Parts: sequence; structure tokens; C-alpha cells
Amino acid sequence: MNETTRTALFVDGAALGTLAASYATRASAYVGPELCLVKRVLHMRCAGCGLMRSFASLWDGNLAEAFRMHAMGPLLFAGLVLTPLVDGALLALRRPPFVTNLLGVRPVQVLVAIGVIAAFYVPFQEMR
Repeated sequence: MNETTRTALFVDGAALGTLAASYATRASAYVGPELCLVKRVLHMRCAGCGLMRSFASLWDGNLAEAFRMHAMGPLLFAGLVLTPLVDGALLALRRPPFVTNLLGVRPVQVLVAIGVIAAFYVPFQEMR
């Protein structure tokens, strides 16, 4: 297995892991303590606020509510679902994966992309 394929599988695994974590924690998206450090410290919403609730709404099949919670939520969710599917199909056809065509094979870029996805996944909640 070459470096391109390993990189693609790593990124796709992170995407699937994010989806699995969002599904497993969807019931607690609307309840629980405030977890957003930005909101706790600065008392203002960050860029990811509402994203966890947007994902929870998508798992429940409510697209309008998902867009209301976070405008980018459904788009990020779709990307997390489609990227591993497209990469799997391309690898089955022995073609270069989509992820590495998009990001290149540079590990720093891959880590930045995973960091961005992880930063937006943290279950932010509105202040009450």
C-alpha cells in the first residue's frame, strides 16, 4: 500500500469516526453542560457553535432544523458521508483517491484538515 492510499484511508477513517461519534452522542446534543471553551471563557459563540445539534438534527431526519442550528452543518455532514464512499469506489477501480487529489499527499495538510473537522465537531451548545 503506497503513501497516497494510506493517507486517504486515514482521512476517510477520521470522517467515519466523526460520523460514528456524532451518531452515538446525538441524544445528548441538546442537554448537558456547556462544553465550548470559547463560550465559557469569552461568553460569545464560536464558529462551531450549533454544529453538534445540526448533526443530531440530520440523524433525526430534520434538514430544516439542521440548517437553523448551523448553516454549514448539513454540508459538512454530506462531505463526511460522501468522501469515504467516493474514495472507496476510486480505490476499487484502482484510481487515486479523492482525498489525496484534493489535499495532496502532504501529511501536514491532512492533519490540518482533520483538525478543522475535529474542531467543528466538538459538541458546542448555546448559552441558556
